[in-house]
Amino acid sequence: MWGSGTDASQSIKAAEDELLNHIASYRRRYNSLYPRGPVLLLMPENEDGVTVGVVSLVVPSPAPHPQLLALEDAAAVLADLISYTPPRPPPTLPSRVRSPAVVVRSQEGIGVECALVLVSVLLGAGYHALVVQGAARPALVARDTSHLPCPYLIHHHTVRVSLSLSVSYEIDWK
Repeated sequence: MWGSGTDASQSIKAAEDELLNHIASYRRRYNSLYPRGPVLLLMPENEDGVTVGVVSLVVPSPAPHPQLLALEDAAAVLADLISYTPPRPPPTLPSRVRSPAVVVRSQEGIGVECALVLVSVLLGAGYHALVVQGAARPALVARDTSHLPCPYLIHHHTVRVSLSLSVSYEIDWK
């Protein structure tokens, strides 16, 4: 049992400090193994300016609406609810990542914040979900769809292919 409020907050603070120590240790090992590797987003500041482990921002959120229980529906609802804010050039890792609750209230977020909201909702709906960070083409980051065909102009054609194979074998008995 947690006990009094002060004991609970001290226990949570100790757990957070331990998590940050593990993350710092992981970052040191990663940097020693991959000195030229990509920079990882592991310990950003939250909306209050407090350094947090990015994993602590993933919190299973119960889905209050049935539309959020199916993967495609949840993605569509959240895409309509939250506006994606592309990074300013040149794209760099954010130094601040807001919690999913703050992102939903403000209805806008950067890529990692939108991903954290979606994964929190999916975890709350019982899915196995995670956030993976990596590099993306600049056109994808900037939401540039000018190179894609217009979905309203695509004509679907049905092509029928028939194959007839004839195989003959010749056996030579000697």
